[in-house]
Amino acid sequence: MAEESTGVPHAASPLTSIEEYDRLVGEIEAIVERLESGDLSLAEALLEYQRGVELIRLCNDLLDQAELRISELSGGLRLNRESETAFRGDYRRYFSPLEATDEEDTEDGNEPSNC
Repeated sequence: MAEESTGVPHAASPLTSIEEYDRLVGEIEAIVERLESGDLSLAEALLEYQRGVELIRLCNDLLDQAELRISELSGGLRLNRESETAFRGDYRRYFSPLEATDEEDTEDGNEPSNC
């Protein structure tokens, strides 16, 4: 009986990768249940454990690919630190300060402030 390939093609769509990851996790969970049942012989348990380790490695590869893809997609969205800081410091230029009501200012004894 030939084993089904669990490798993920490089050109796999994100949905296919997600479905593959979910399938692998389900298979790992089934292995864990069989190992925890205590019904396996030592040889069977070792084979199951080995298969679980292989599946975990495949899951880690899929997660690494997803992380790389996210980094590639978000790379154009990141600002360098200088422009990010400049924008944060300059927000008042784009937004007028919130006006406090007279009641709020007089309760604490402070004069109304203009930001």
